[in-house]
Amino acid sequence: MKDLKQKLKIQSLERVFILFLIIVSVSSISLAEDISFEVTADRNKVYLGSIVRLDLNFYGTQNIPPPDLPDIEGFKWQYLGPSSRISIVNGVTSTSITYMYTLHPLRTGIFQIPPLVVHYKGRTYTSNPIQIEVEKSQFGQTSRSVEEKAYDEKLSGLEDRVFLIMEAGKKRAYINEIIPVMIKFYVRRLSVRDIQYPQFSHEGFLVDKYDKPRQYREVLSGNLYEVVEFTTNVYGIRPGQLKLGPAELKCNLLIKKSRRRRSSSFDDDFFSSDPFDDFFEHYERHPLNLTSLNIPVTITELPKEDVPAGFKGAIGDYRFYLECDPKEIKAGDPITLKMTITGEGNFKTVEAPSLGLGDGFKVYDPESKQEANRKIFEQVVIPKDDKIKEIPRIIFSFFNTKTGDYHTVAKGPIPITVRPLPKGEELRVFEAPAAPRGETGRMEILGRDIIYIKDAPGTLRRKDDFLYKNRLFIVLQFIPLLTVMGLFLFQKRRERLQRDVRYARRIRAPRKARKNLRMAHGLLAAGKPAEFYNAVFKALQEYLGDKFHLPTGGITSDVVEDLSRRNINGDILNKLKECFADCDMARYAPSSITREDMDKTYRLFGEIIDRLERIKI
Repeated sequence: MKDLKQKLKIQSLERVFILFLIIVSVSSISLAEDISFEVTADRNKVYLGSIVRLDLNFYGTQNIPPPDLPDIEGFKWQYLGPSSRISIVNGVTSTSITYMYTLHPLRTGIFQIPPLVVHYKGRTYTSNPIQIEVEKSQFGQTSRSVEEKAYDEKLSGLEDRVFLIMEAGKKRAYINEIIPVMIKFYVRRLSVRDIQYPQFSHEGFLVDKYDKPRQYREVLSGNLYEVVEFTTNVYGIRPGQLKLGPAELKCNLLIKKSRRRRSSSFDDDFFSSDPFDDFFEHYERHPLNLTSLNIPVTITELPKEDVPAGFKGAIGDYRFYLECDPKEIKAGDPITLKMTITGEGNFKTVEAPSLGLGDGFKVYDPESKQEANRKIFEQVVIPKDDKIKEIPRIIFSFFNTKTGDYHTVAKGPIPITVRPLPKGEELRVFEAPAAPRGETGRMEILGRDIIYIKDAPGTLRRKDDFLYKNRLFIVLQFIPLLTVMGLFLFQKRRERLQRDVRYARRIRAPRKARKNLRMAHGLLAAGKPAEFYNAVFKALQEYLGDKFHLPTGGITSDVVEDLSRRNINGDILNKLKECFADCDMARYAPSSITREDMDKTYRLFGEIIDRLERIKI
């Protein structure tokens, strides 16, 4: 009878567990994102000299980051920005985000934009291919020629207003000697954006990573320039007459264009109006590819005469220090030798000095640590005999590029005291023997010849201790019930988020605001004032739109007057006005913005979000 009850109990538990797995599986399937990816172009036939707008549309999400396009044959692409949408049809909410790019045709022909592949959260999304035909201008040399001439007039005379200079710290150097390289980007009374790191030809050289760029002002030929300085180091790896450069730097030049009245056709997208879009409509982004002159550099080999025996290729001007600890031990105990090399030079060529201690020591491989203008080697040695009285002399050799000859620095000998082992104790210096290939460890079978004593009885369990009487087991039965209740509440909340747009926007507003706040802080730390104020303005738009259920695109400083009718504290409204005013100032007078202004705006932005979140609507 007891066995029958136990079987029934086990069967009921199995059914509960299977039901729990089914609920979790169904819930996970329902929560998975249904995302689709599509690429569209505003036209499939374009004339040389005009542009094509390419849209990357992601339906079912707004969290995918903007992808980088690959090189597209026949076109040069440029990223414009995102556009997100939320629509409700028959109570069902759908979201999407579109990343907009412009394609500039480079030559005539029929070109194929291949399917684009985007990886997101472990999944791969592939778009459709698009074919675009590029033809010569249908107007010959009329309208487009006029635009090109106007463009040329705007871009004429830029040679002395924006240019690139490449400088090398040395024109002659030895192999592996450090050569400082500095690339300066000069700009005067122009609006430049999207400055990229310069690239330069360096055949026959190794190149370090760029240091953090410096920004400052410099007077050159009586004119004041804004300068962005990029620095790095290069090393010649083969002798001969080599060339560094030319350096190339890419950026975008903003050129103001004449304002044209828009058509009043209803085809214009009214809801996409945005003050920042309106600002950029009156400026043209013209890509610039600046090139510097190249620099001839002569690389020579190291002298082959008088090369010291301990030379391992160290290049520079160094000093050598040796420490030994401990100095009083017994045979078989370890001693740590600390060898410190300081100075100036290419520390990549510095290796640990050879010890040459002889058979009286067991020597282990050194460990190195690189610091600023210093390299430290620590090496363990073990004296095998109590007759050893000293650490022999250790030498370090290097080639001094300043004097053009070899130098050798010797340290030691260092006296040490090695005590003999106590009587009956043998000297043991352990090494991990190399196991022969294919040989594995032997398994020792205990208890075959001698029955060993069991020092632990194992887990003891009382007889007739049934599982259903265990309190822990009874408590665990409530976990599936609580899980089902939690999933039920989660599903109800999800349905409300889909059904009630106002509630959904209000709930998501603080999370999006915190994300935008982190993004703005990153731009602040990177020293990008234009991008920082653009991000703050967009974040204010999105937050106020979601918080008060307003169209995001139309939110400007005028919305503050509408908020005054919602019983919002006047101090918050004044801070909102001040933040919008800072963003407007940054757009029309970017050169006057300082780091203190950006810090003030960032603190003001965070305070506005914090104060508004305390207000119940």
